[in-house]
Amino acid sequence: MIWASYLRFISGYGWTDWTGFGEYTSPTGKFYRAKTLWDLMELLLIPLALTTIALWFNWNEKRSQLRRDEKRAQVERENANDRLQEVALQSCVEKITELLLDKHLRSSAPDGEIRTVARTLTIVTLRNLDKNRKSLLLRFLMEAGLIQGGTPIISLRGADLRQVNLRDFDLRGAHLINADLRKADLMDADLSNAQLLGADLTGANLLGAKLSGALLEGRIKLVLLC
Repeated sequence: MIWASYLRFISGYGWTDWTGFGEYTSPTGKFYRAKTLWDLMELLLIPLALTTIALWFNWNEKRSQLRRDEKRAQVERENANDRLQEVALQSCVEKITELLLDKHLRSSAPDGEIRTVARTLTIVTLRNLDKNRKSLLLRFLMEAGLIQGGTPIISLRGADLRQVNLRDFDLRGAHLINADLRKADLMDADLSNAQLLGADLTGANLLGAKLSGALLEGRIKLVLLC
């Protein structure tokens, strides 16, 4: 029986009758036309289209979820970095305050170990802070009188001060040799007698800055923003 059906199918003999694709009349007398190739294609294409749409929605949802996960991870990294910078700033302020109050930093020897510790702590911390927190740390040092004068307690030699806001800062006599001050805002800052030998001031705003007696000789890149 199976072989007979198979031979009948491959020979094409009457196969449309028993498959339902040929025209036929139902027991109720209703006539049904023969199925066309388009009918067969519709039968196959509709499920295929629905499957394709379902797969596309699934892929699109996974892609959207991946983007949301990446954005969330980026925000978490930024928040973590922000917290680390805040901790670094607070820790530096606390340690320098301790050196001032408990280790007599202000009256320590110019070449003493305490000043070396304070300078190293300051330079390392500045390197790891964003421009806003750099400004906060420098304001603390300025108001404490630690970075001004002919022999400042804390030298800013080689400090990373990129894009920092130093408007109206009192930096008289500050040691800024080889400091990175690219795009720093030094508008109306007092840099009288400051040592700026080798400092990189590319793009720095020096409008209204006081530079009387400042050492600007040597390799320097200076741009005044008007």
